[in-house]
Amino acid sequence: ASRILAQLYCTAGRYTHPGCPGVISAPALSLICVVFNMYLFSSCCSSLASPIKLLECTYVSGLYLIHLQIRRTEGDMDKARLLNGTCCDKTQKDLSPKNDVKESKNVKEEGKNKLFGDFARHWLETYKKRRAPNTKTSYKTMLNRHIIPYFGYMNICEIEEMDIITFSNLLDHIPATQRTCLQLLRQIFNSAINNRITDFNPCTSYAVQAHSYVSPDVQPFSRDEINQLMNAEYPSIKHHAFVNVLLWTGMRKGEILGLRFSDIDYKQKLIHVLRQSNRGHENKTKTAASLRDIPIGERLIHILRSYQSDKGFSDWVFPNTLGNLMGDNSFDHFYKPIQQMFNFPVNPHRFRHTYATRGYYSGVDIRSLQYVIGHATPAMLQKFYITTDKAESIKRIRNILPNFYK
Repeated sequence: ASRILAQLYCTAGRYTHPGCPGVISAPALSLICVVFNMYLFSSCCSSLASPIKLLECTYVSGLYLIHLQIRRTEGDMDKARLLNGTCCDKTQKDLSPKNDVKESKNVKEEGKNKLFGDFARHWLETYKKRRAPNTKTSYKTMLNRHIIPYFGYMNICEIEEMDIITFSNLLDHIPATQRTCLQLLRQIFNSAINNRITDFNPCTSYAVQAHSYVSPDVQPFSRDEINQLMNAEYPSIKHHAFVNVLLWTGMRKGEILGLRFSDIDYKQKLIHVLRQSNRGHENKTKTAASLRDIPIGERLIHILRSYQSDKGFSDWVFPNTLGNLMGDNSFDHFYKPIQQMFNFPVNPHRFRHTYATRGYYSGVDIRSLQYVIGHATPAMLQKFYITTDKAESIKRIRNILPNFYK
């Protein structure tokens, strides 16, 4: 135990307090406390013998994932996991070498020794290469932050349903992440089957289910909030123009940041959506349906003309201070004064929901609204963007009641 404590203490050096070199932080102290549960480890490994080597320590979803390399008396090397100082529920039989992998003609010989982490990284680069940059980044984050730290060192052929359920239970407190991780795991194992790396997908059982998750509704701005947004005194004409483009077009944030003045047709009163900005890089639109023309009114035309004559040097409508596309940090710095002006949330995506909802209740047919918002079908628009306006719905029904059955 003292030998393990020394190794844990050395590893914890990575978690020293940033302002006080050499002072162990609170998370590191929690990590060191793992040693007090080594008796649990001994109880399920009666033939345990030294040395025990600490391979890696990772912080995952609020838990410390510690990989230990254990030399048994027979000379075999096994790996076990301690989660927050609690020994995994493994028996002596479970910790013995797994040479009983099912023989299958469908599994390649090299697949029996394939680590999950190696295959998962190769899968991401191969199968998700053409996905939208934001989507690929999201998948990569889920793999590196949650999935690979837990399954990375495990043989892909030896991962069982119980392992998946145990992992899923660790993510109960973040249901959206839990659902995405399970979806990725299903895809990875299906791909492994197709490539004859394994012949079993442990994620297909009914028992492996994410908790039901209802995404919180994004409420559109009220009429009073819209009036405040339209009549506020903004820090600059650039802030004023940005809020009005959000309000009068329903465009995505990335589409607005990727907008050029050459995309604005003042004569035809149209904005041509041709691209988007993704983390400061020019990219094609999210989908083919996102390529569209959006009609604009005289109010927005006047604001954009005034802003363009005042701005000058860049063709990008909303560039950073150097005249280039805004990255995430530049945008956060630019948008923060707008958020601080109001006592209600002004997330950019909330403008899009407001545009769709107000358009629907103003009598715009669903097909026209679908085109202007930039969706391929009306289903997404109706499910996520159009919020039920109870007062407006009651008013509409009340107006047609006299002729309801005529």
